[in-house]
Amino acid sequence: MDVNPDDPGGYLRLLMADVPAISNTVRAYAEEALHAYNARLYRASAVMLGVASEAAVLEVATALTALMTEAERRTYLQVIEARKQNYVAKFEAFQQKLRSKKDRLPEELSDGLDLTLNAVADLLRLYRNDAGHPSGKKVDRGDCFIHLRMFVRYAQKLYLLKTRLEESHA
Repeated sequence: MDVNPDDPGGYLRLLMADVPAISNTVRAYAEEALHAYNARLYRASAVMLGVASEAAVLEVATALTALMTEAERRTYLQVIEARKQNYVAKFEAFQQKLRSKKDRLPEELSDGLDLTLNAVADLLRLYRNDAGHPSGKKVDRGDCFIHLRMFVRYAQKLYLLKTRLEESHA
């Protein structure tokens, strides 16, 4: 089935079917992004989808600790869980640690993971920042449509990674 943000009910059903492990927090922000999009509130949609992405990445970043030693985990979580640390610093710490653990991930997850995380996460972050600050930059319908479509596959890959990491810890 094709992901279509112009069909909110269908989009949400597909999101839940394709990403059953999605957290309530990420789902709520993605749903709000979808409703803002359908109300033609494209800046609001970009902000909410960026927040959904950030929340999902941070959940996976925390799950990555399953592959770390206790000392490594402590140092890493100081960055990831720091309230005053900006998201870019957290994301960079996560990317760096994920790259160092890539050989411990199943091939179906590690293949293309850098592209997914670097390109999609950064794209959603940049649009969120542009829309969420008084930059005057316009966010158009077409961009929001594409981002909402990408989000389902992106979230699917993130939550598959999170599930595998949690399983490796159990």
